[in-house]
Amino acid sequence: MKSRRLTFYLLRDDIADFDDALDPDKTSVTVEIDPSTGIDGRFFYVKPQPSVPAWVGFVQPLLTDQLSDIRSASTSALLLLRTSDRIFALTFGYGRSLLDLSKIEYQFGLRVALNRIDPRQIRSLDTKTFEDLVVSTNTQASKSAELPTFGVDISRDILRAVTGEPRDQTFSKRIAGADSLVMGVKTTASELPAICDDLLTAFTADEYKTDFGWIDQLSLVRDNATVEALNGRLLEQLRAGATGSTHLAMPETIDWEDIDGFKIAGTGSHVYEDLDLDDYLRRLGDACATTTLENLKTRSVSVRFGRSGNFDKRWNLYQCIVTEQRLDDRLHVLIEGRWFAVSSTLVEEVDAFAAGLPDTQVALPPAYPG
Repeated sequence: MKSRRLTFYLLRDDIADFDDALDPDKTSVTVEIDPSTGIDGRFFYVKPQPSVPAWVGFVQPLLTDQLSDIRSASTSALLLLRTSDRIFALTFGYGRSLLDLSKIEYQFGLRVALNRIDPRQIRSLDTKTFEDLVVSTNTQASKSAELPTFGVDISRDILRAVTGEPRDQTFSKRIAGADSLVMGVKTTASELPAICDDLLTAFTADEYKTDFGWIDQLSLVRDNATVEALNGRLLEQLRAGATGSTHLAMPETIDWEDIDGFKIAGTGSHVYEDLDLDDYLRRLGDACATTTLENLKTRSVSVRFGRSGNFDKRWNLYQCIVTEQRLDDRLHVLIEGRWFAVSSTLVEEVDAFAAGLPDTQVALPPAYPG
């Protein structure tokens, strides 16, 4: 049987209804799953609307014949499955645009991949490094290699995605994990619930700690009061139009040659050539002064790809904000919708570790000369 490339997402454990997983702004056709399959799920798709590609209008003035018959159409489909009391989403074509991406389990695919990949068989890594700017790097090896080959600095780099060969080749020949998991399978659709159960087991495992345990050493800010204070500073600056320490960036790596423009909700139909925070705030006008955290988390950022001509809703605005904020003399960085505390020096990290060690309770026996 020919291998089929599938993309899996896992919905958060508080998402219990299929409709809750959908983007409320998208209209789709619903198809029920045949009860005889025994699969608990639902299928959604968007009827493709053929349109004239944008490049036709560009080249037409040079031609003697009219390109009236040229049409292109993109398809979007989404399969939702419930198994082991969790909902999985499989996307086809531009089906990701039908998902409410605020409802997915963050780094699901990355965790599965790290638990399944042979650490000696890595093909590529996507990392982000905290410097004056957040630098995104995609490193590929000409053949599968071990982690040191990719030059990762475990004290500064955030691992965003990984591709490699799993230890068990019957699982898949190659897997790629970020928020989603991409893998090739040689099974029929009826076996998808079993595959999802297997992925859920891999997601909750901790084998990754043997070779990739350093990903848990990032200083992710988990204290709600600190996050609230940092968000408050960010909002204060945005309302005032102060962007000296803040900019917009794509949360994931996308080839720039395939991007034809961006749209940001709240600014009408304007198409941005780049994600420009100053331009966005300027177009908000007076509404800039009343920006809220809910605005940032609900306003979508869409990408128009040159190959399709359609806008694909990819992220919310909060996920695209990169900002540095100091709180209690500690530098914090917002990236991909999460706050990180950044140690300025290795000494500070060591001091913080030493200060966190508990006082010893060991009573040493008396020593005698000789």
